[in-house]
Amino acid sequence: MELLATELSEHKGNQNQIPESREEMKLVIRIKNLWKDASQVTATLSTSNPEIQSIPVNRSDFGSLSGGQE
Repeated sequence: MELLATELSEHKGNQNQIPESREEMKLVIRIKNLWKDASQVTATLSTSNPEIQSIPVNRSDFGSLSGGQE
């Protein structure tokens, strides 16, 4: 897989687009399958950064991706 793009936006907070304490951010990623067909594609987000207090939804299911599919 190749990471094509990421987009971080403020979901709940003061809407200044800067992650701050007690705000909720939304992360959108685009990937591309560079190889053969793949099924049950998932991604897991984690961090060892002590400044990040919680990642409530840390797994995303992409389902099946054909070779070359974004």
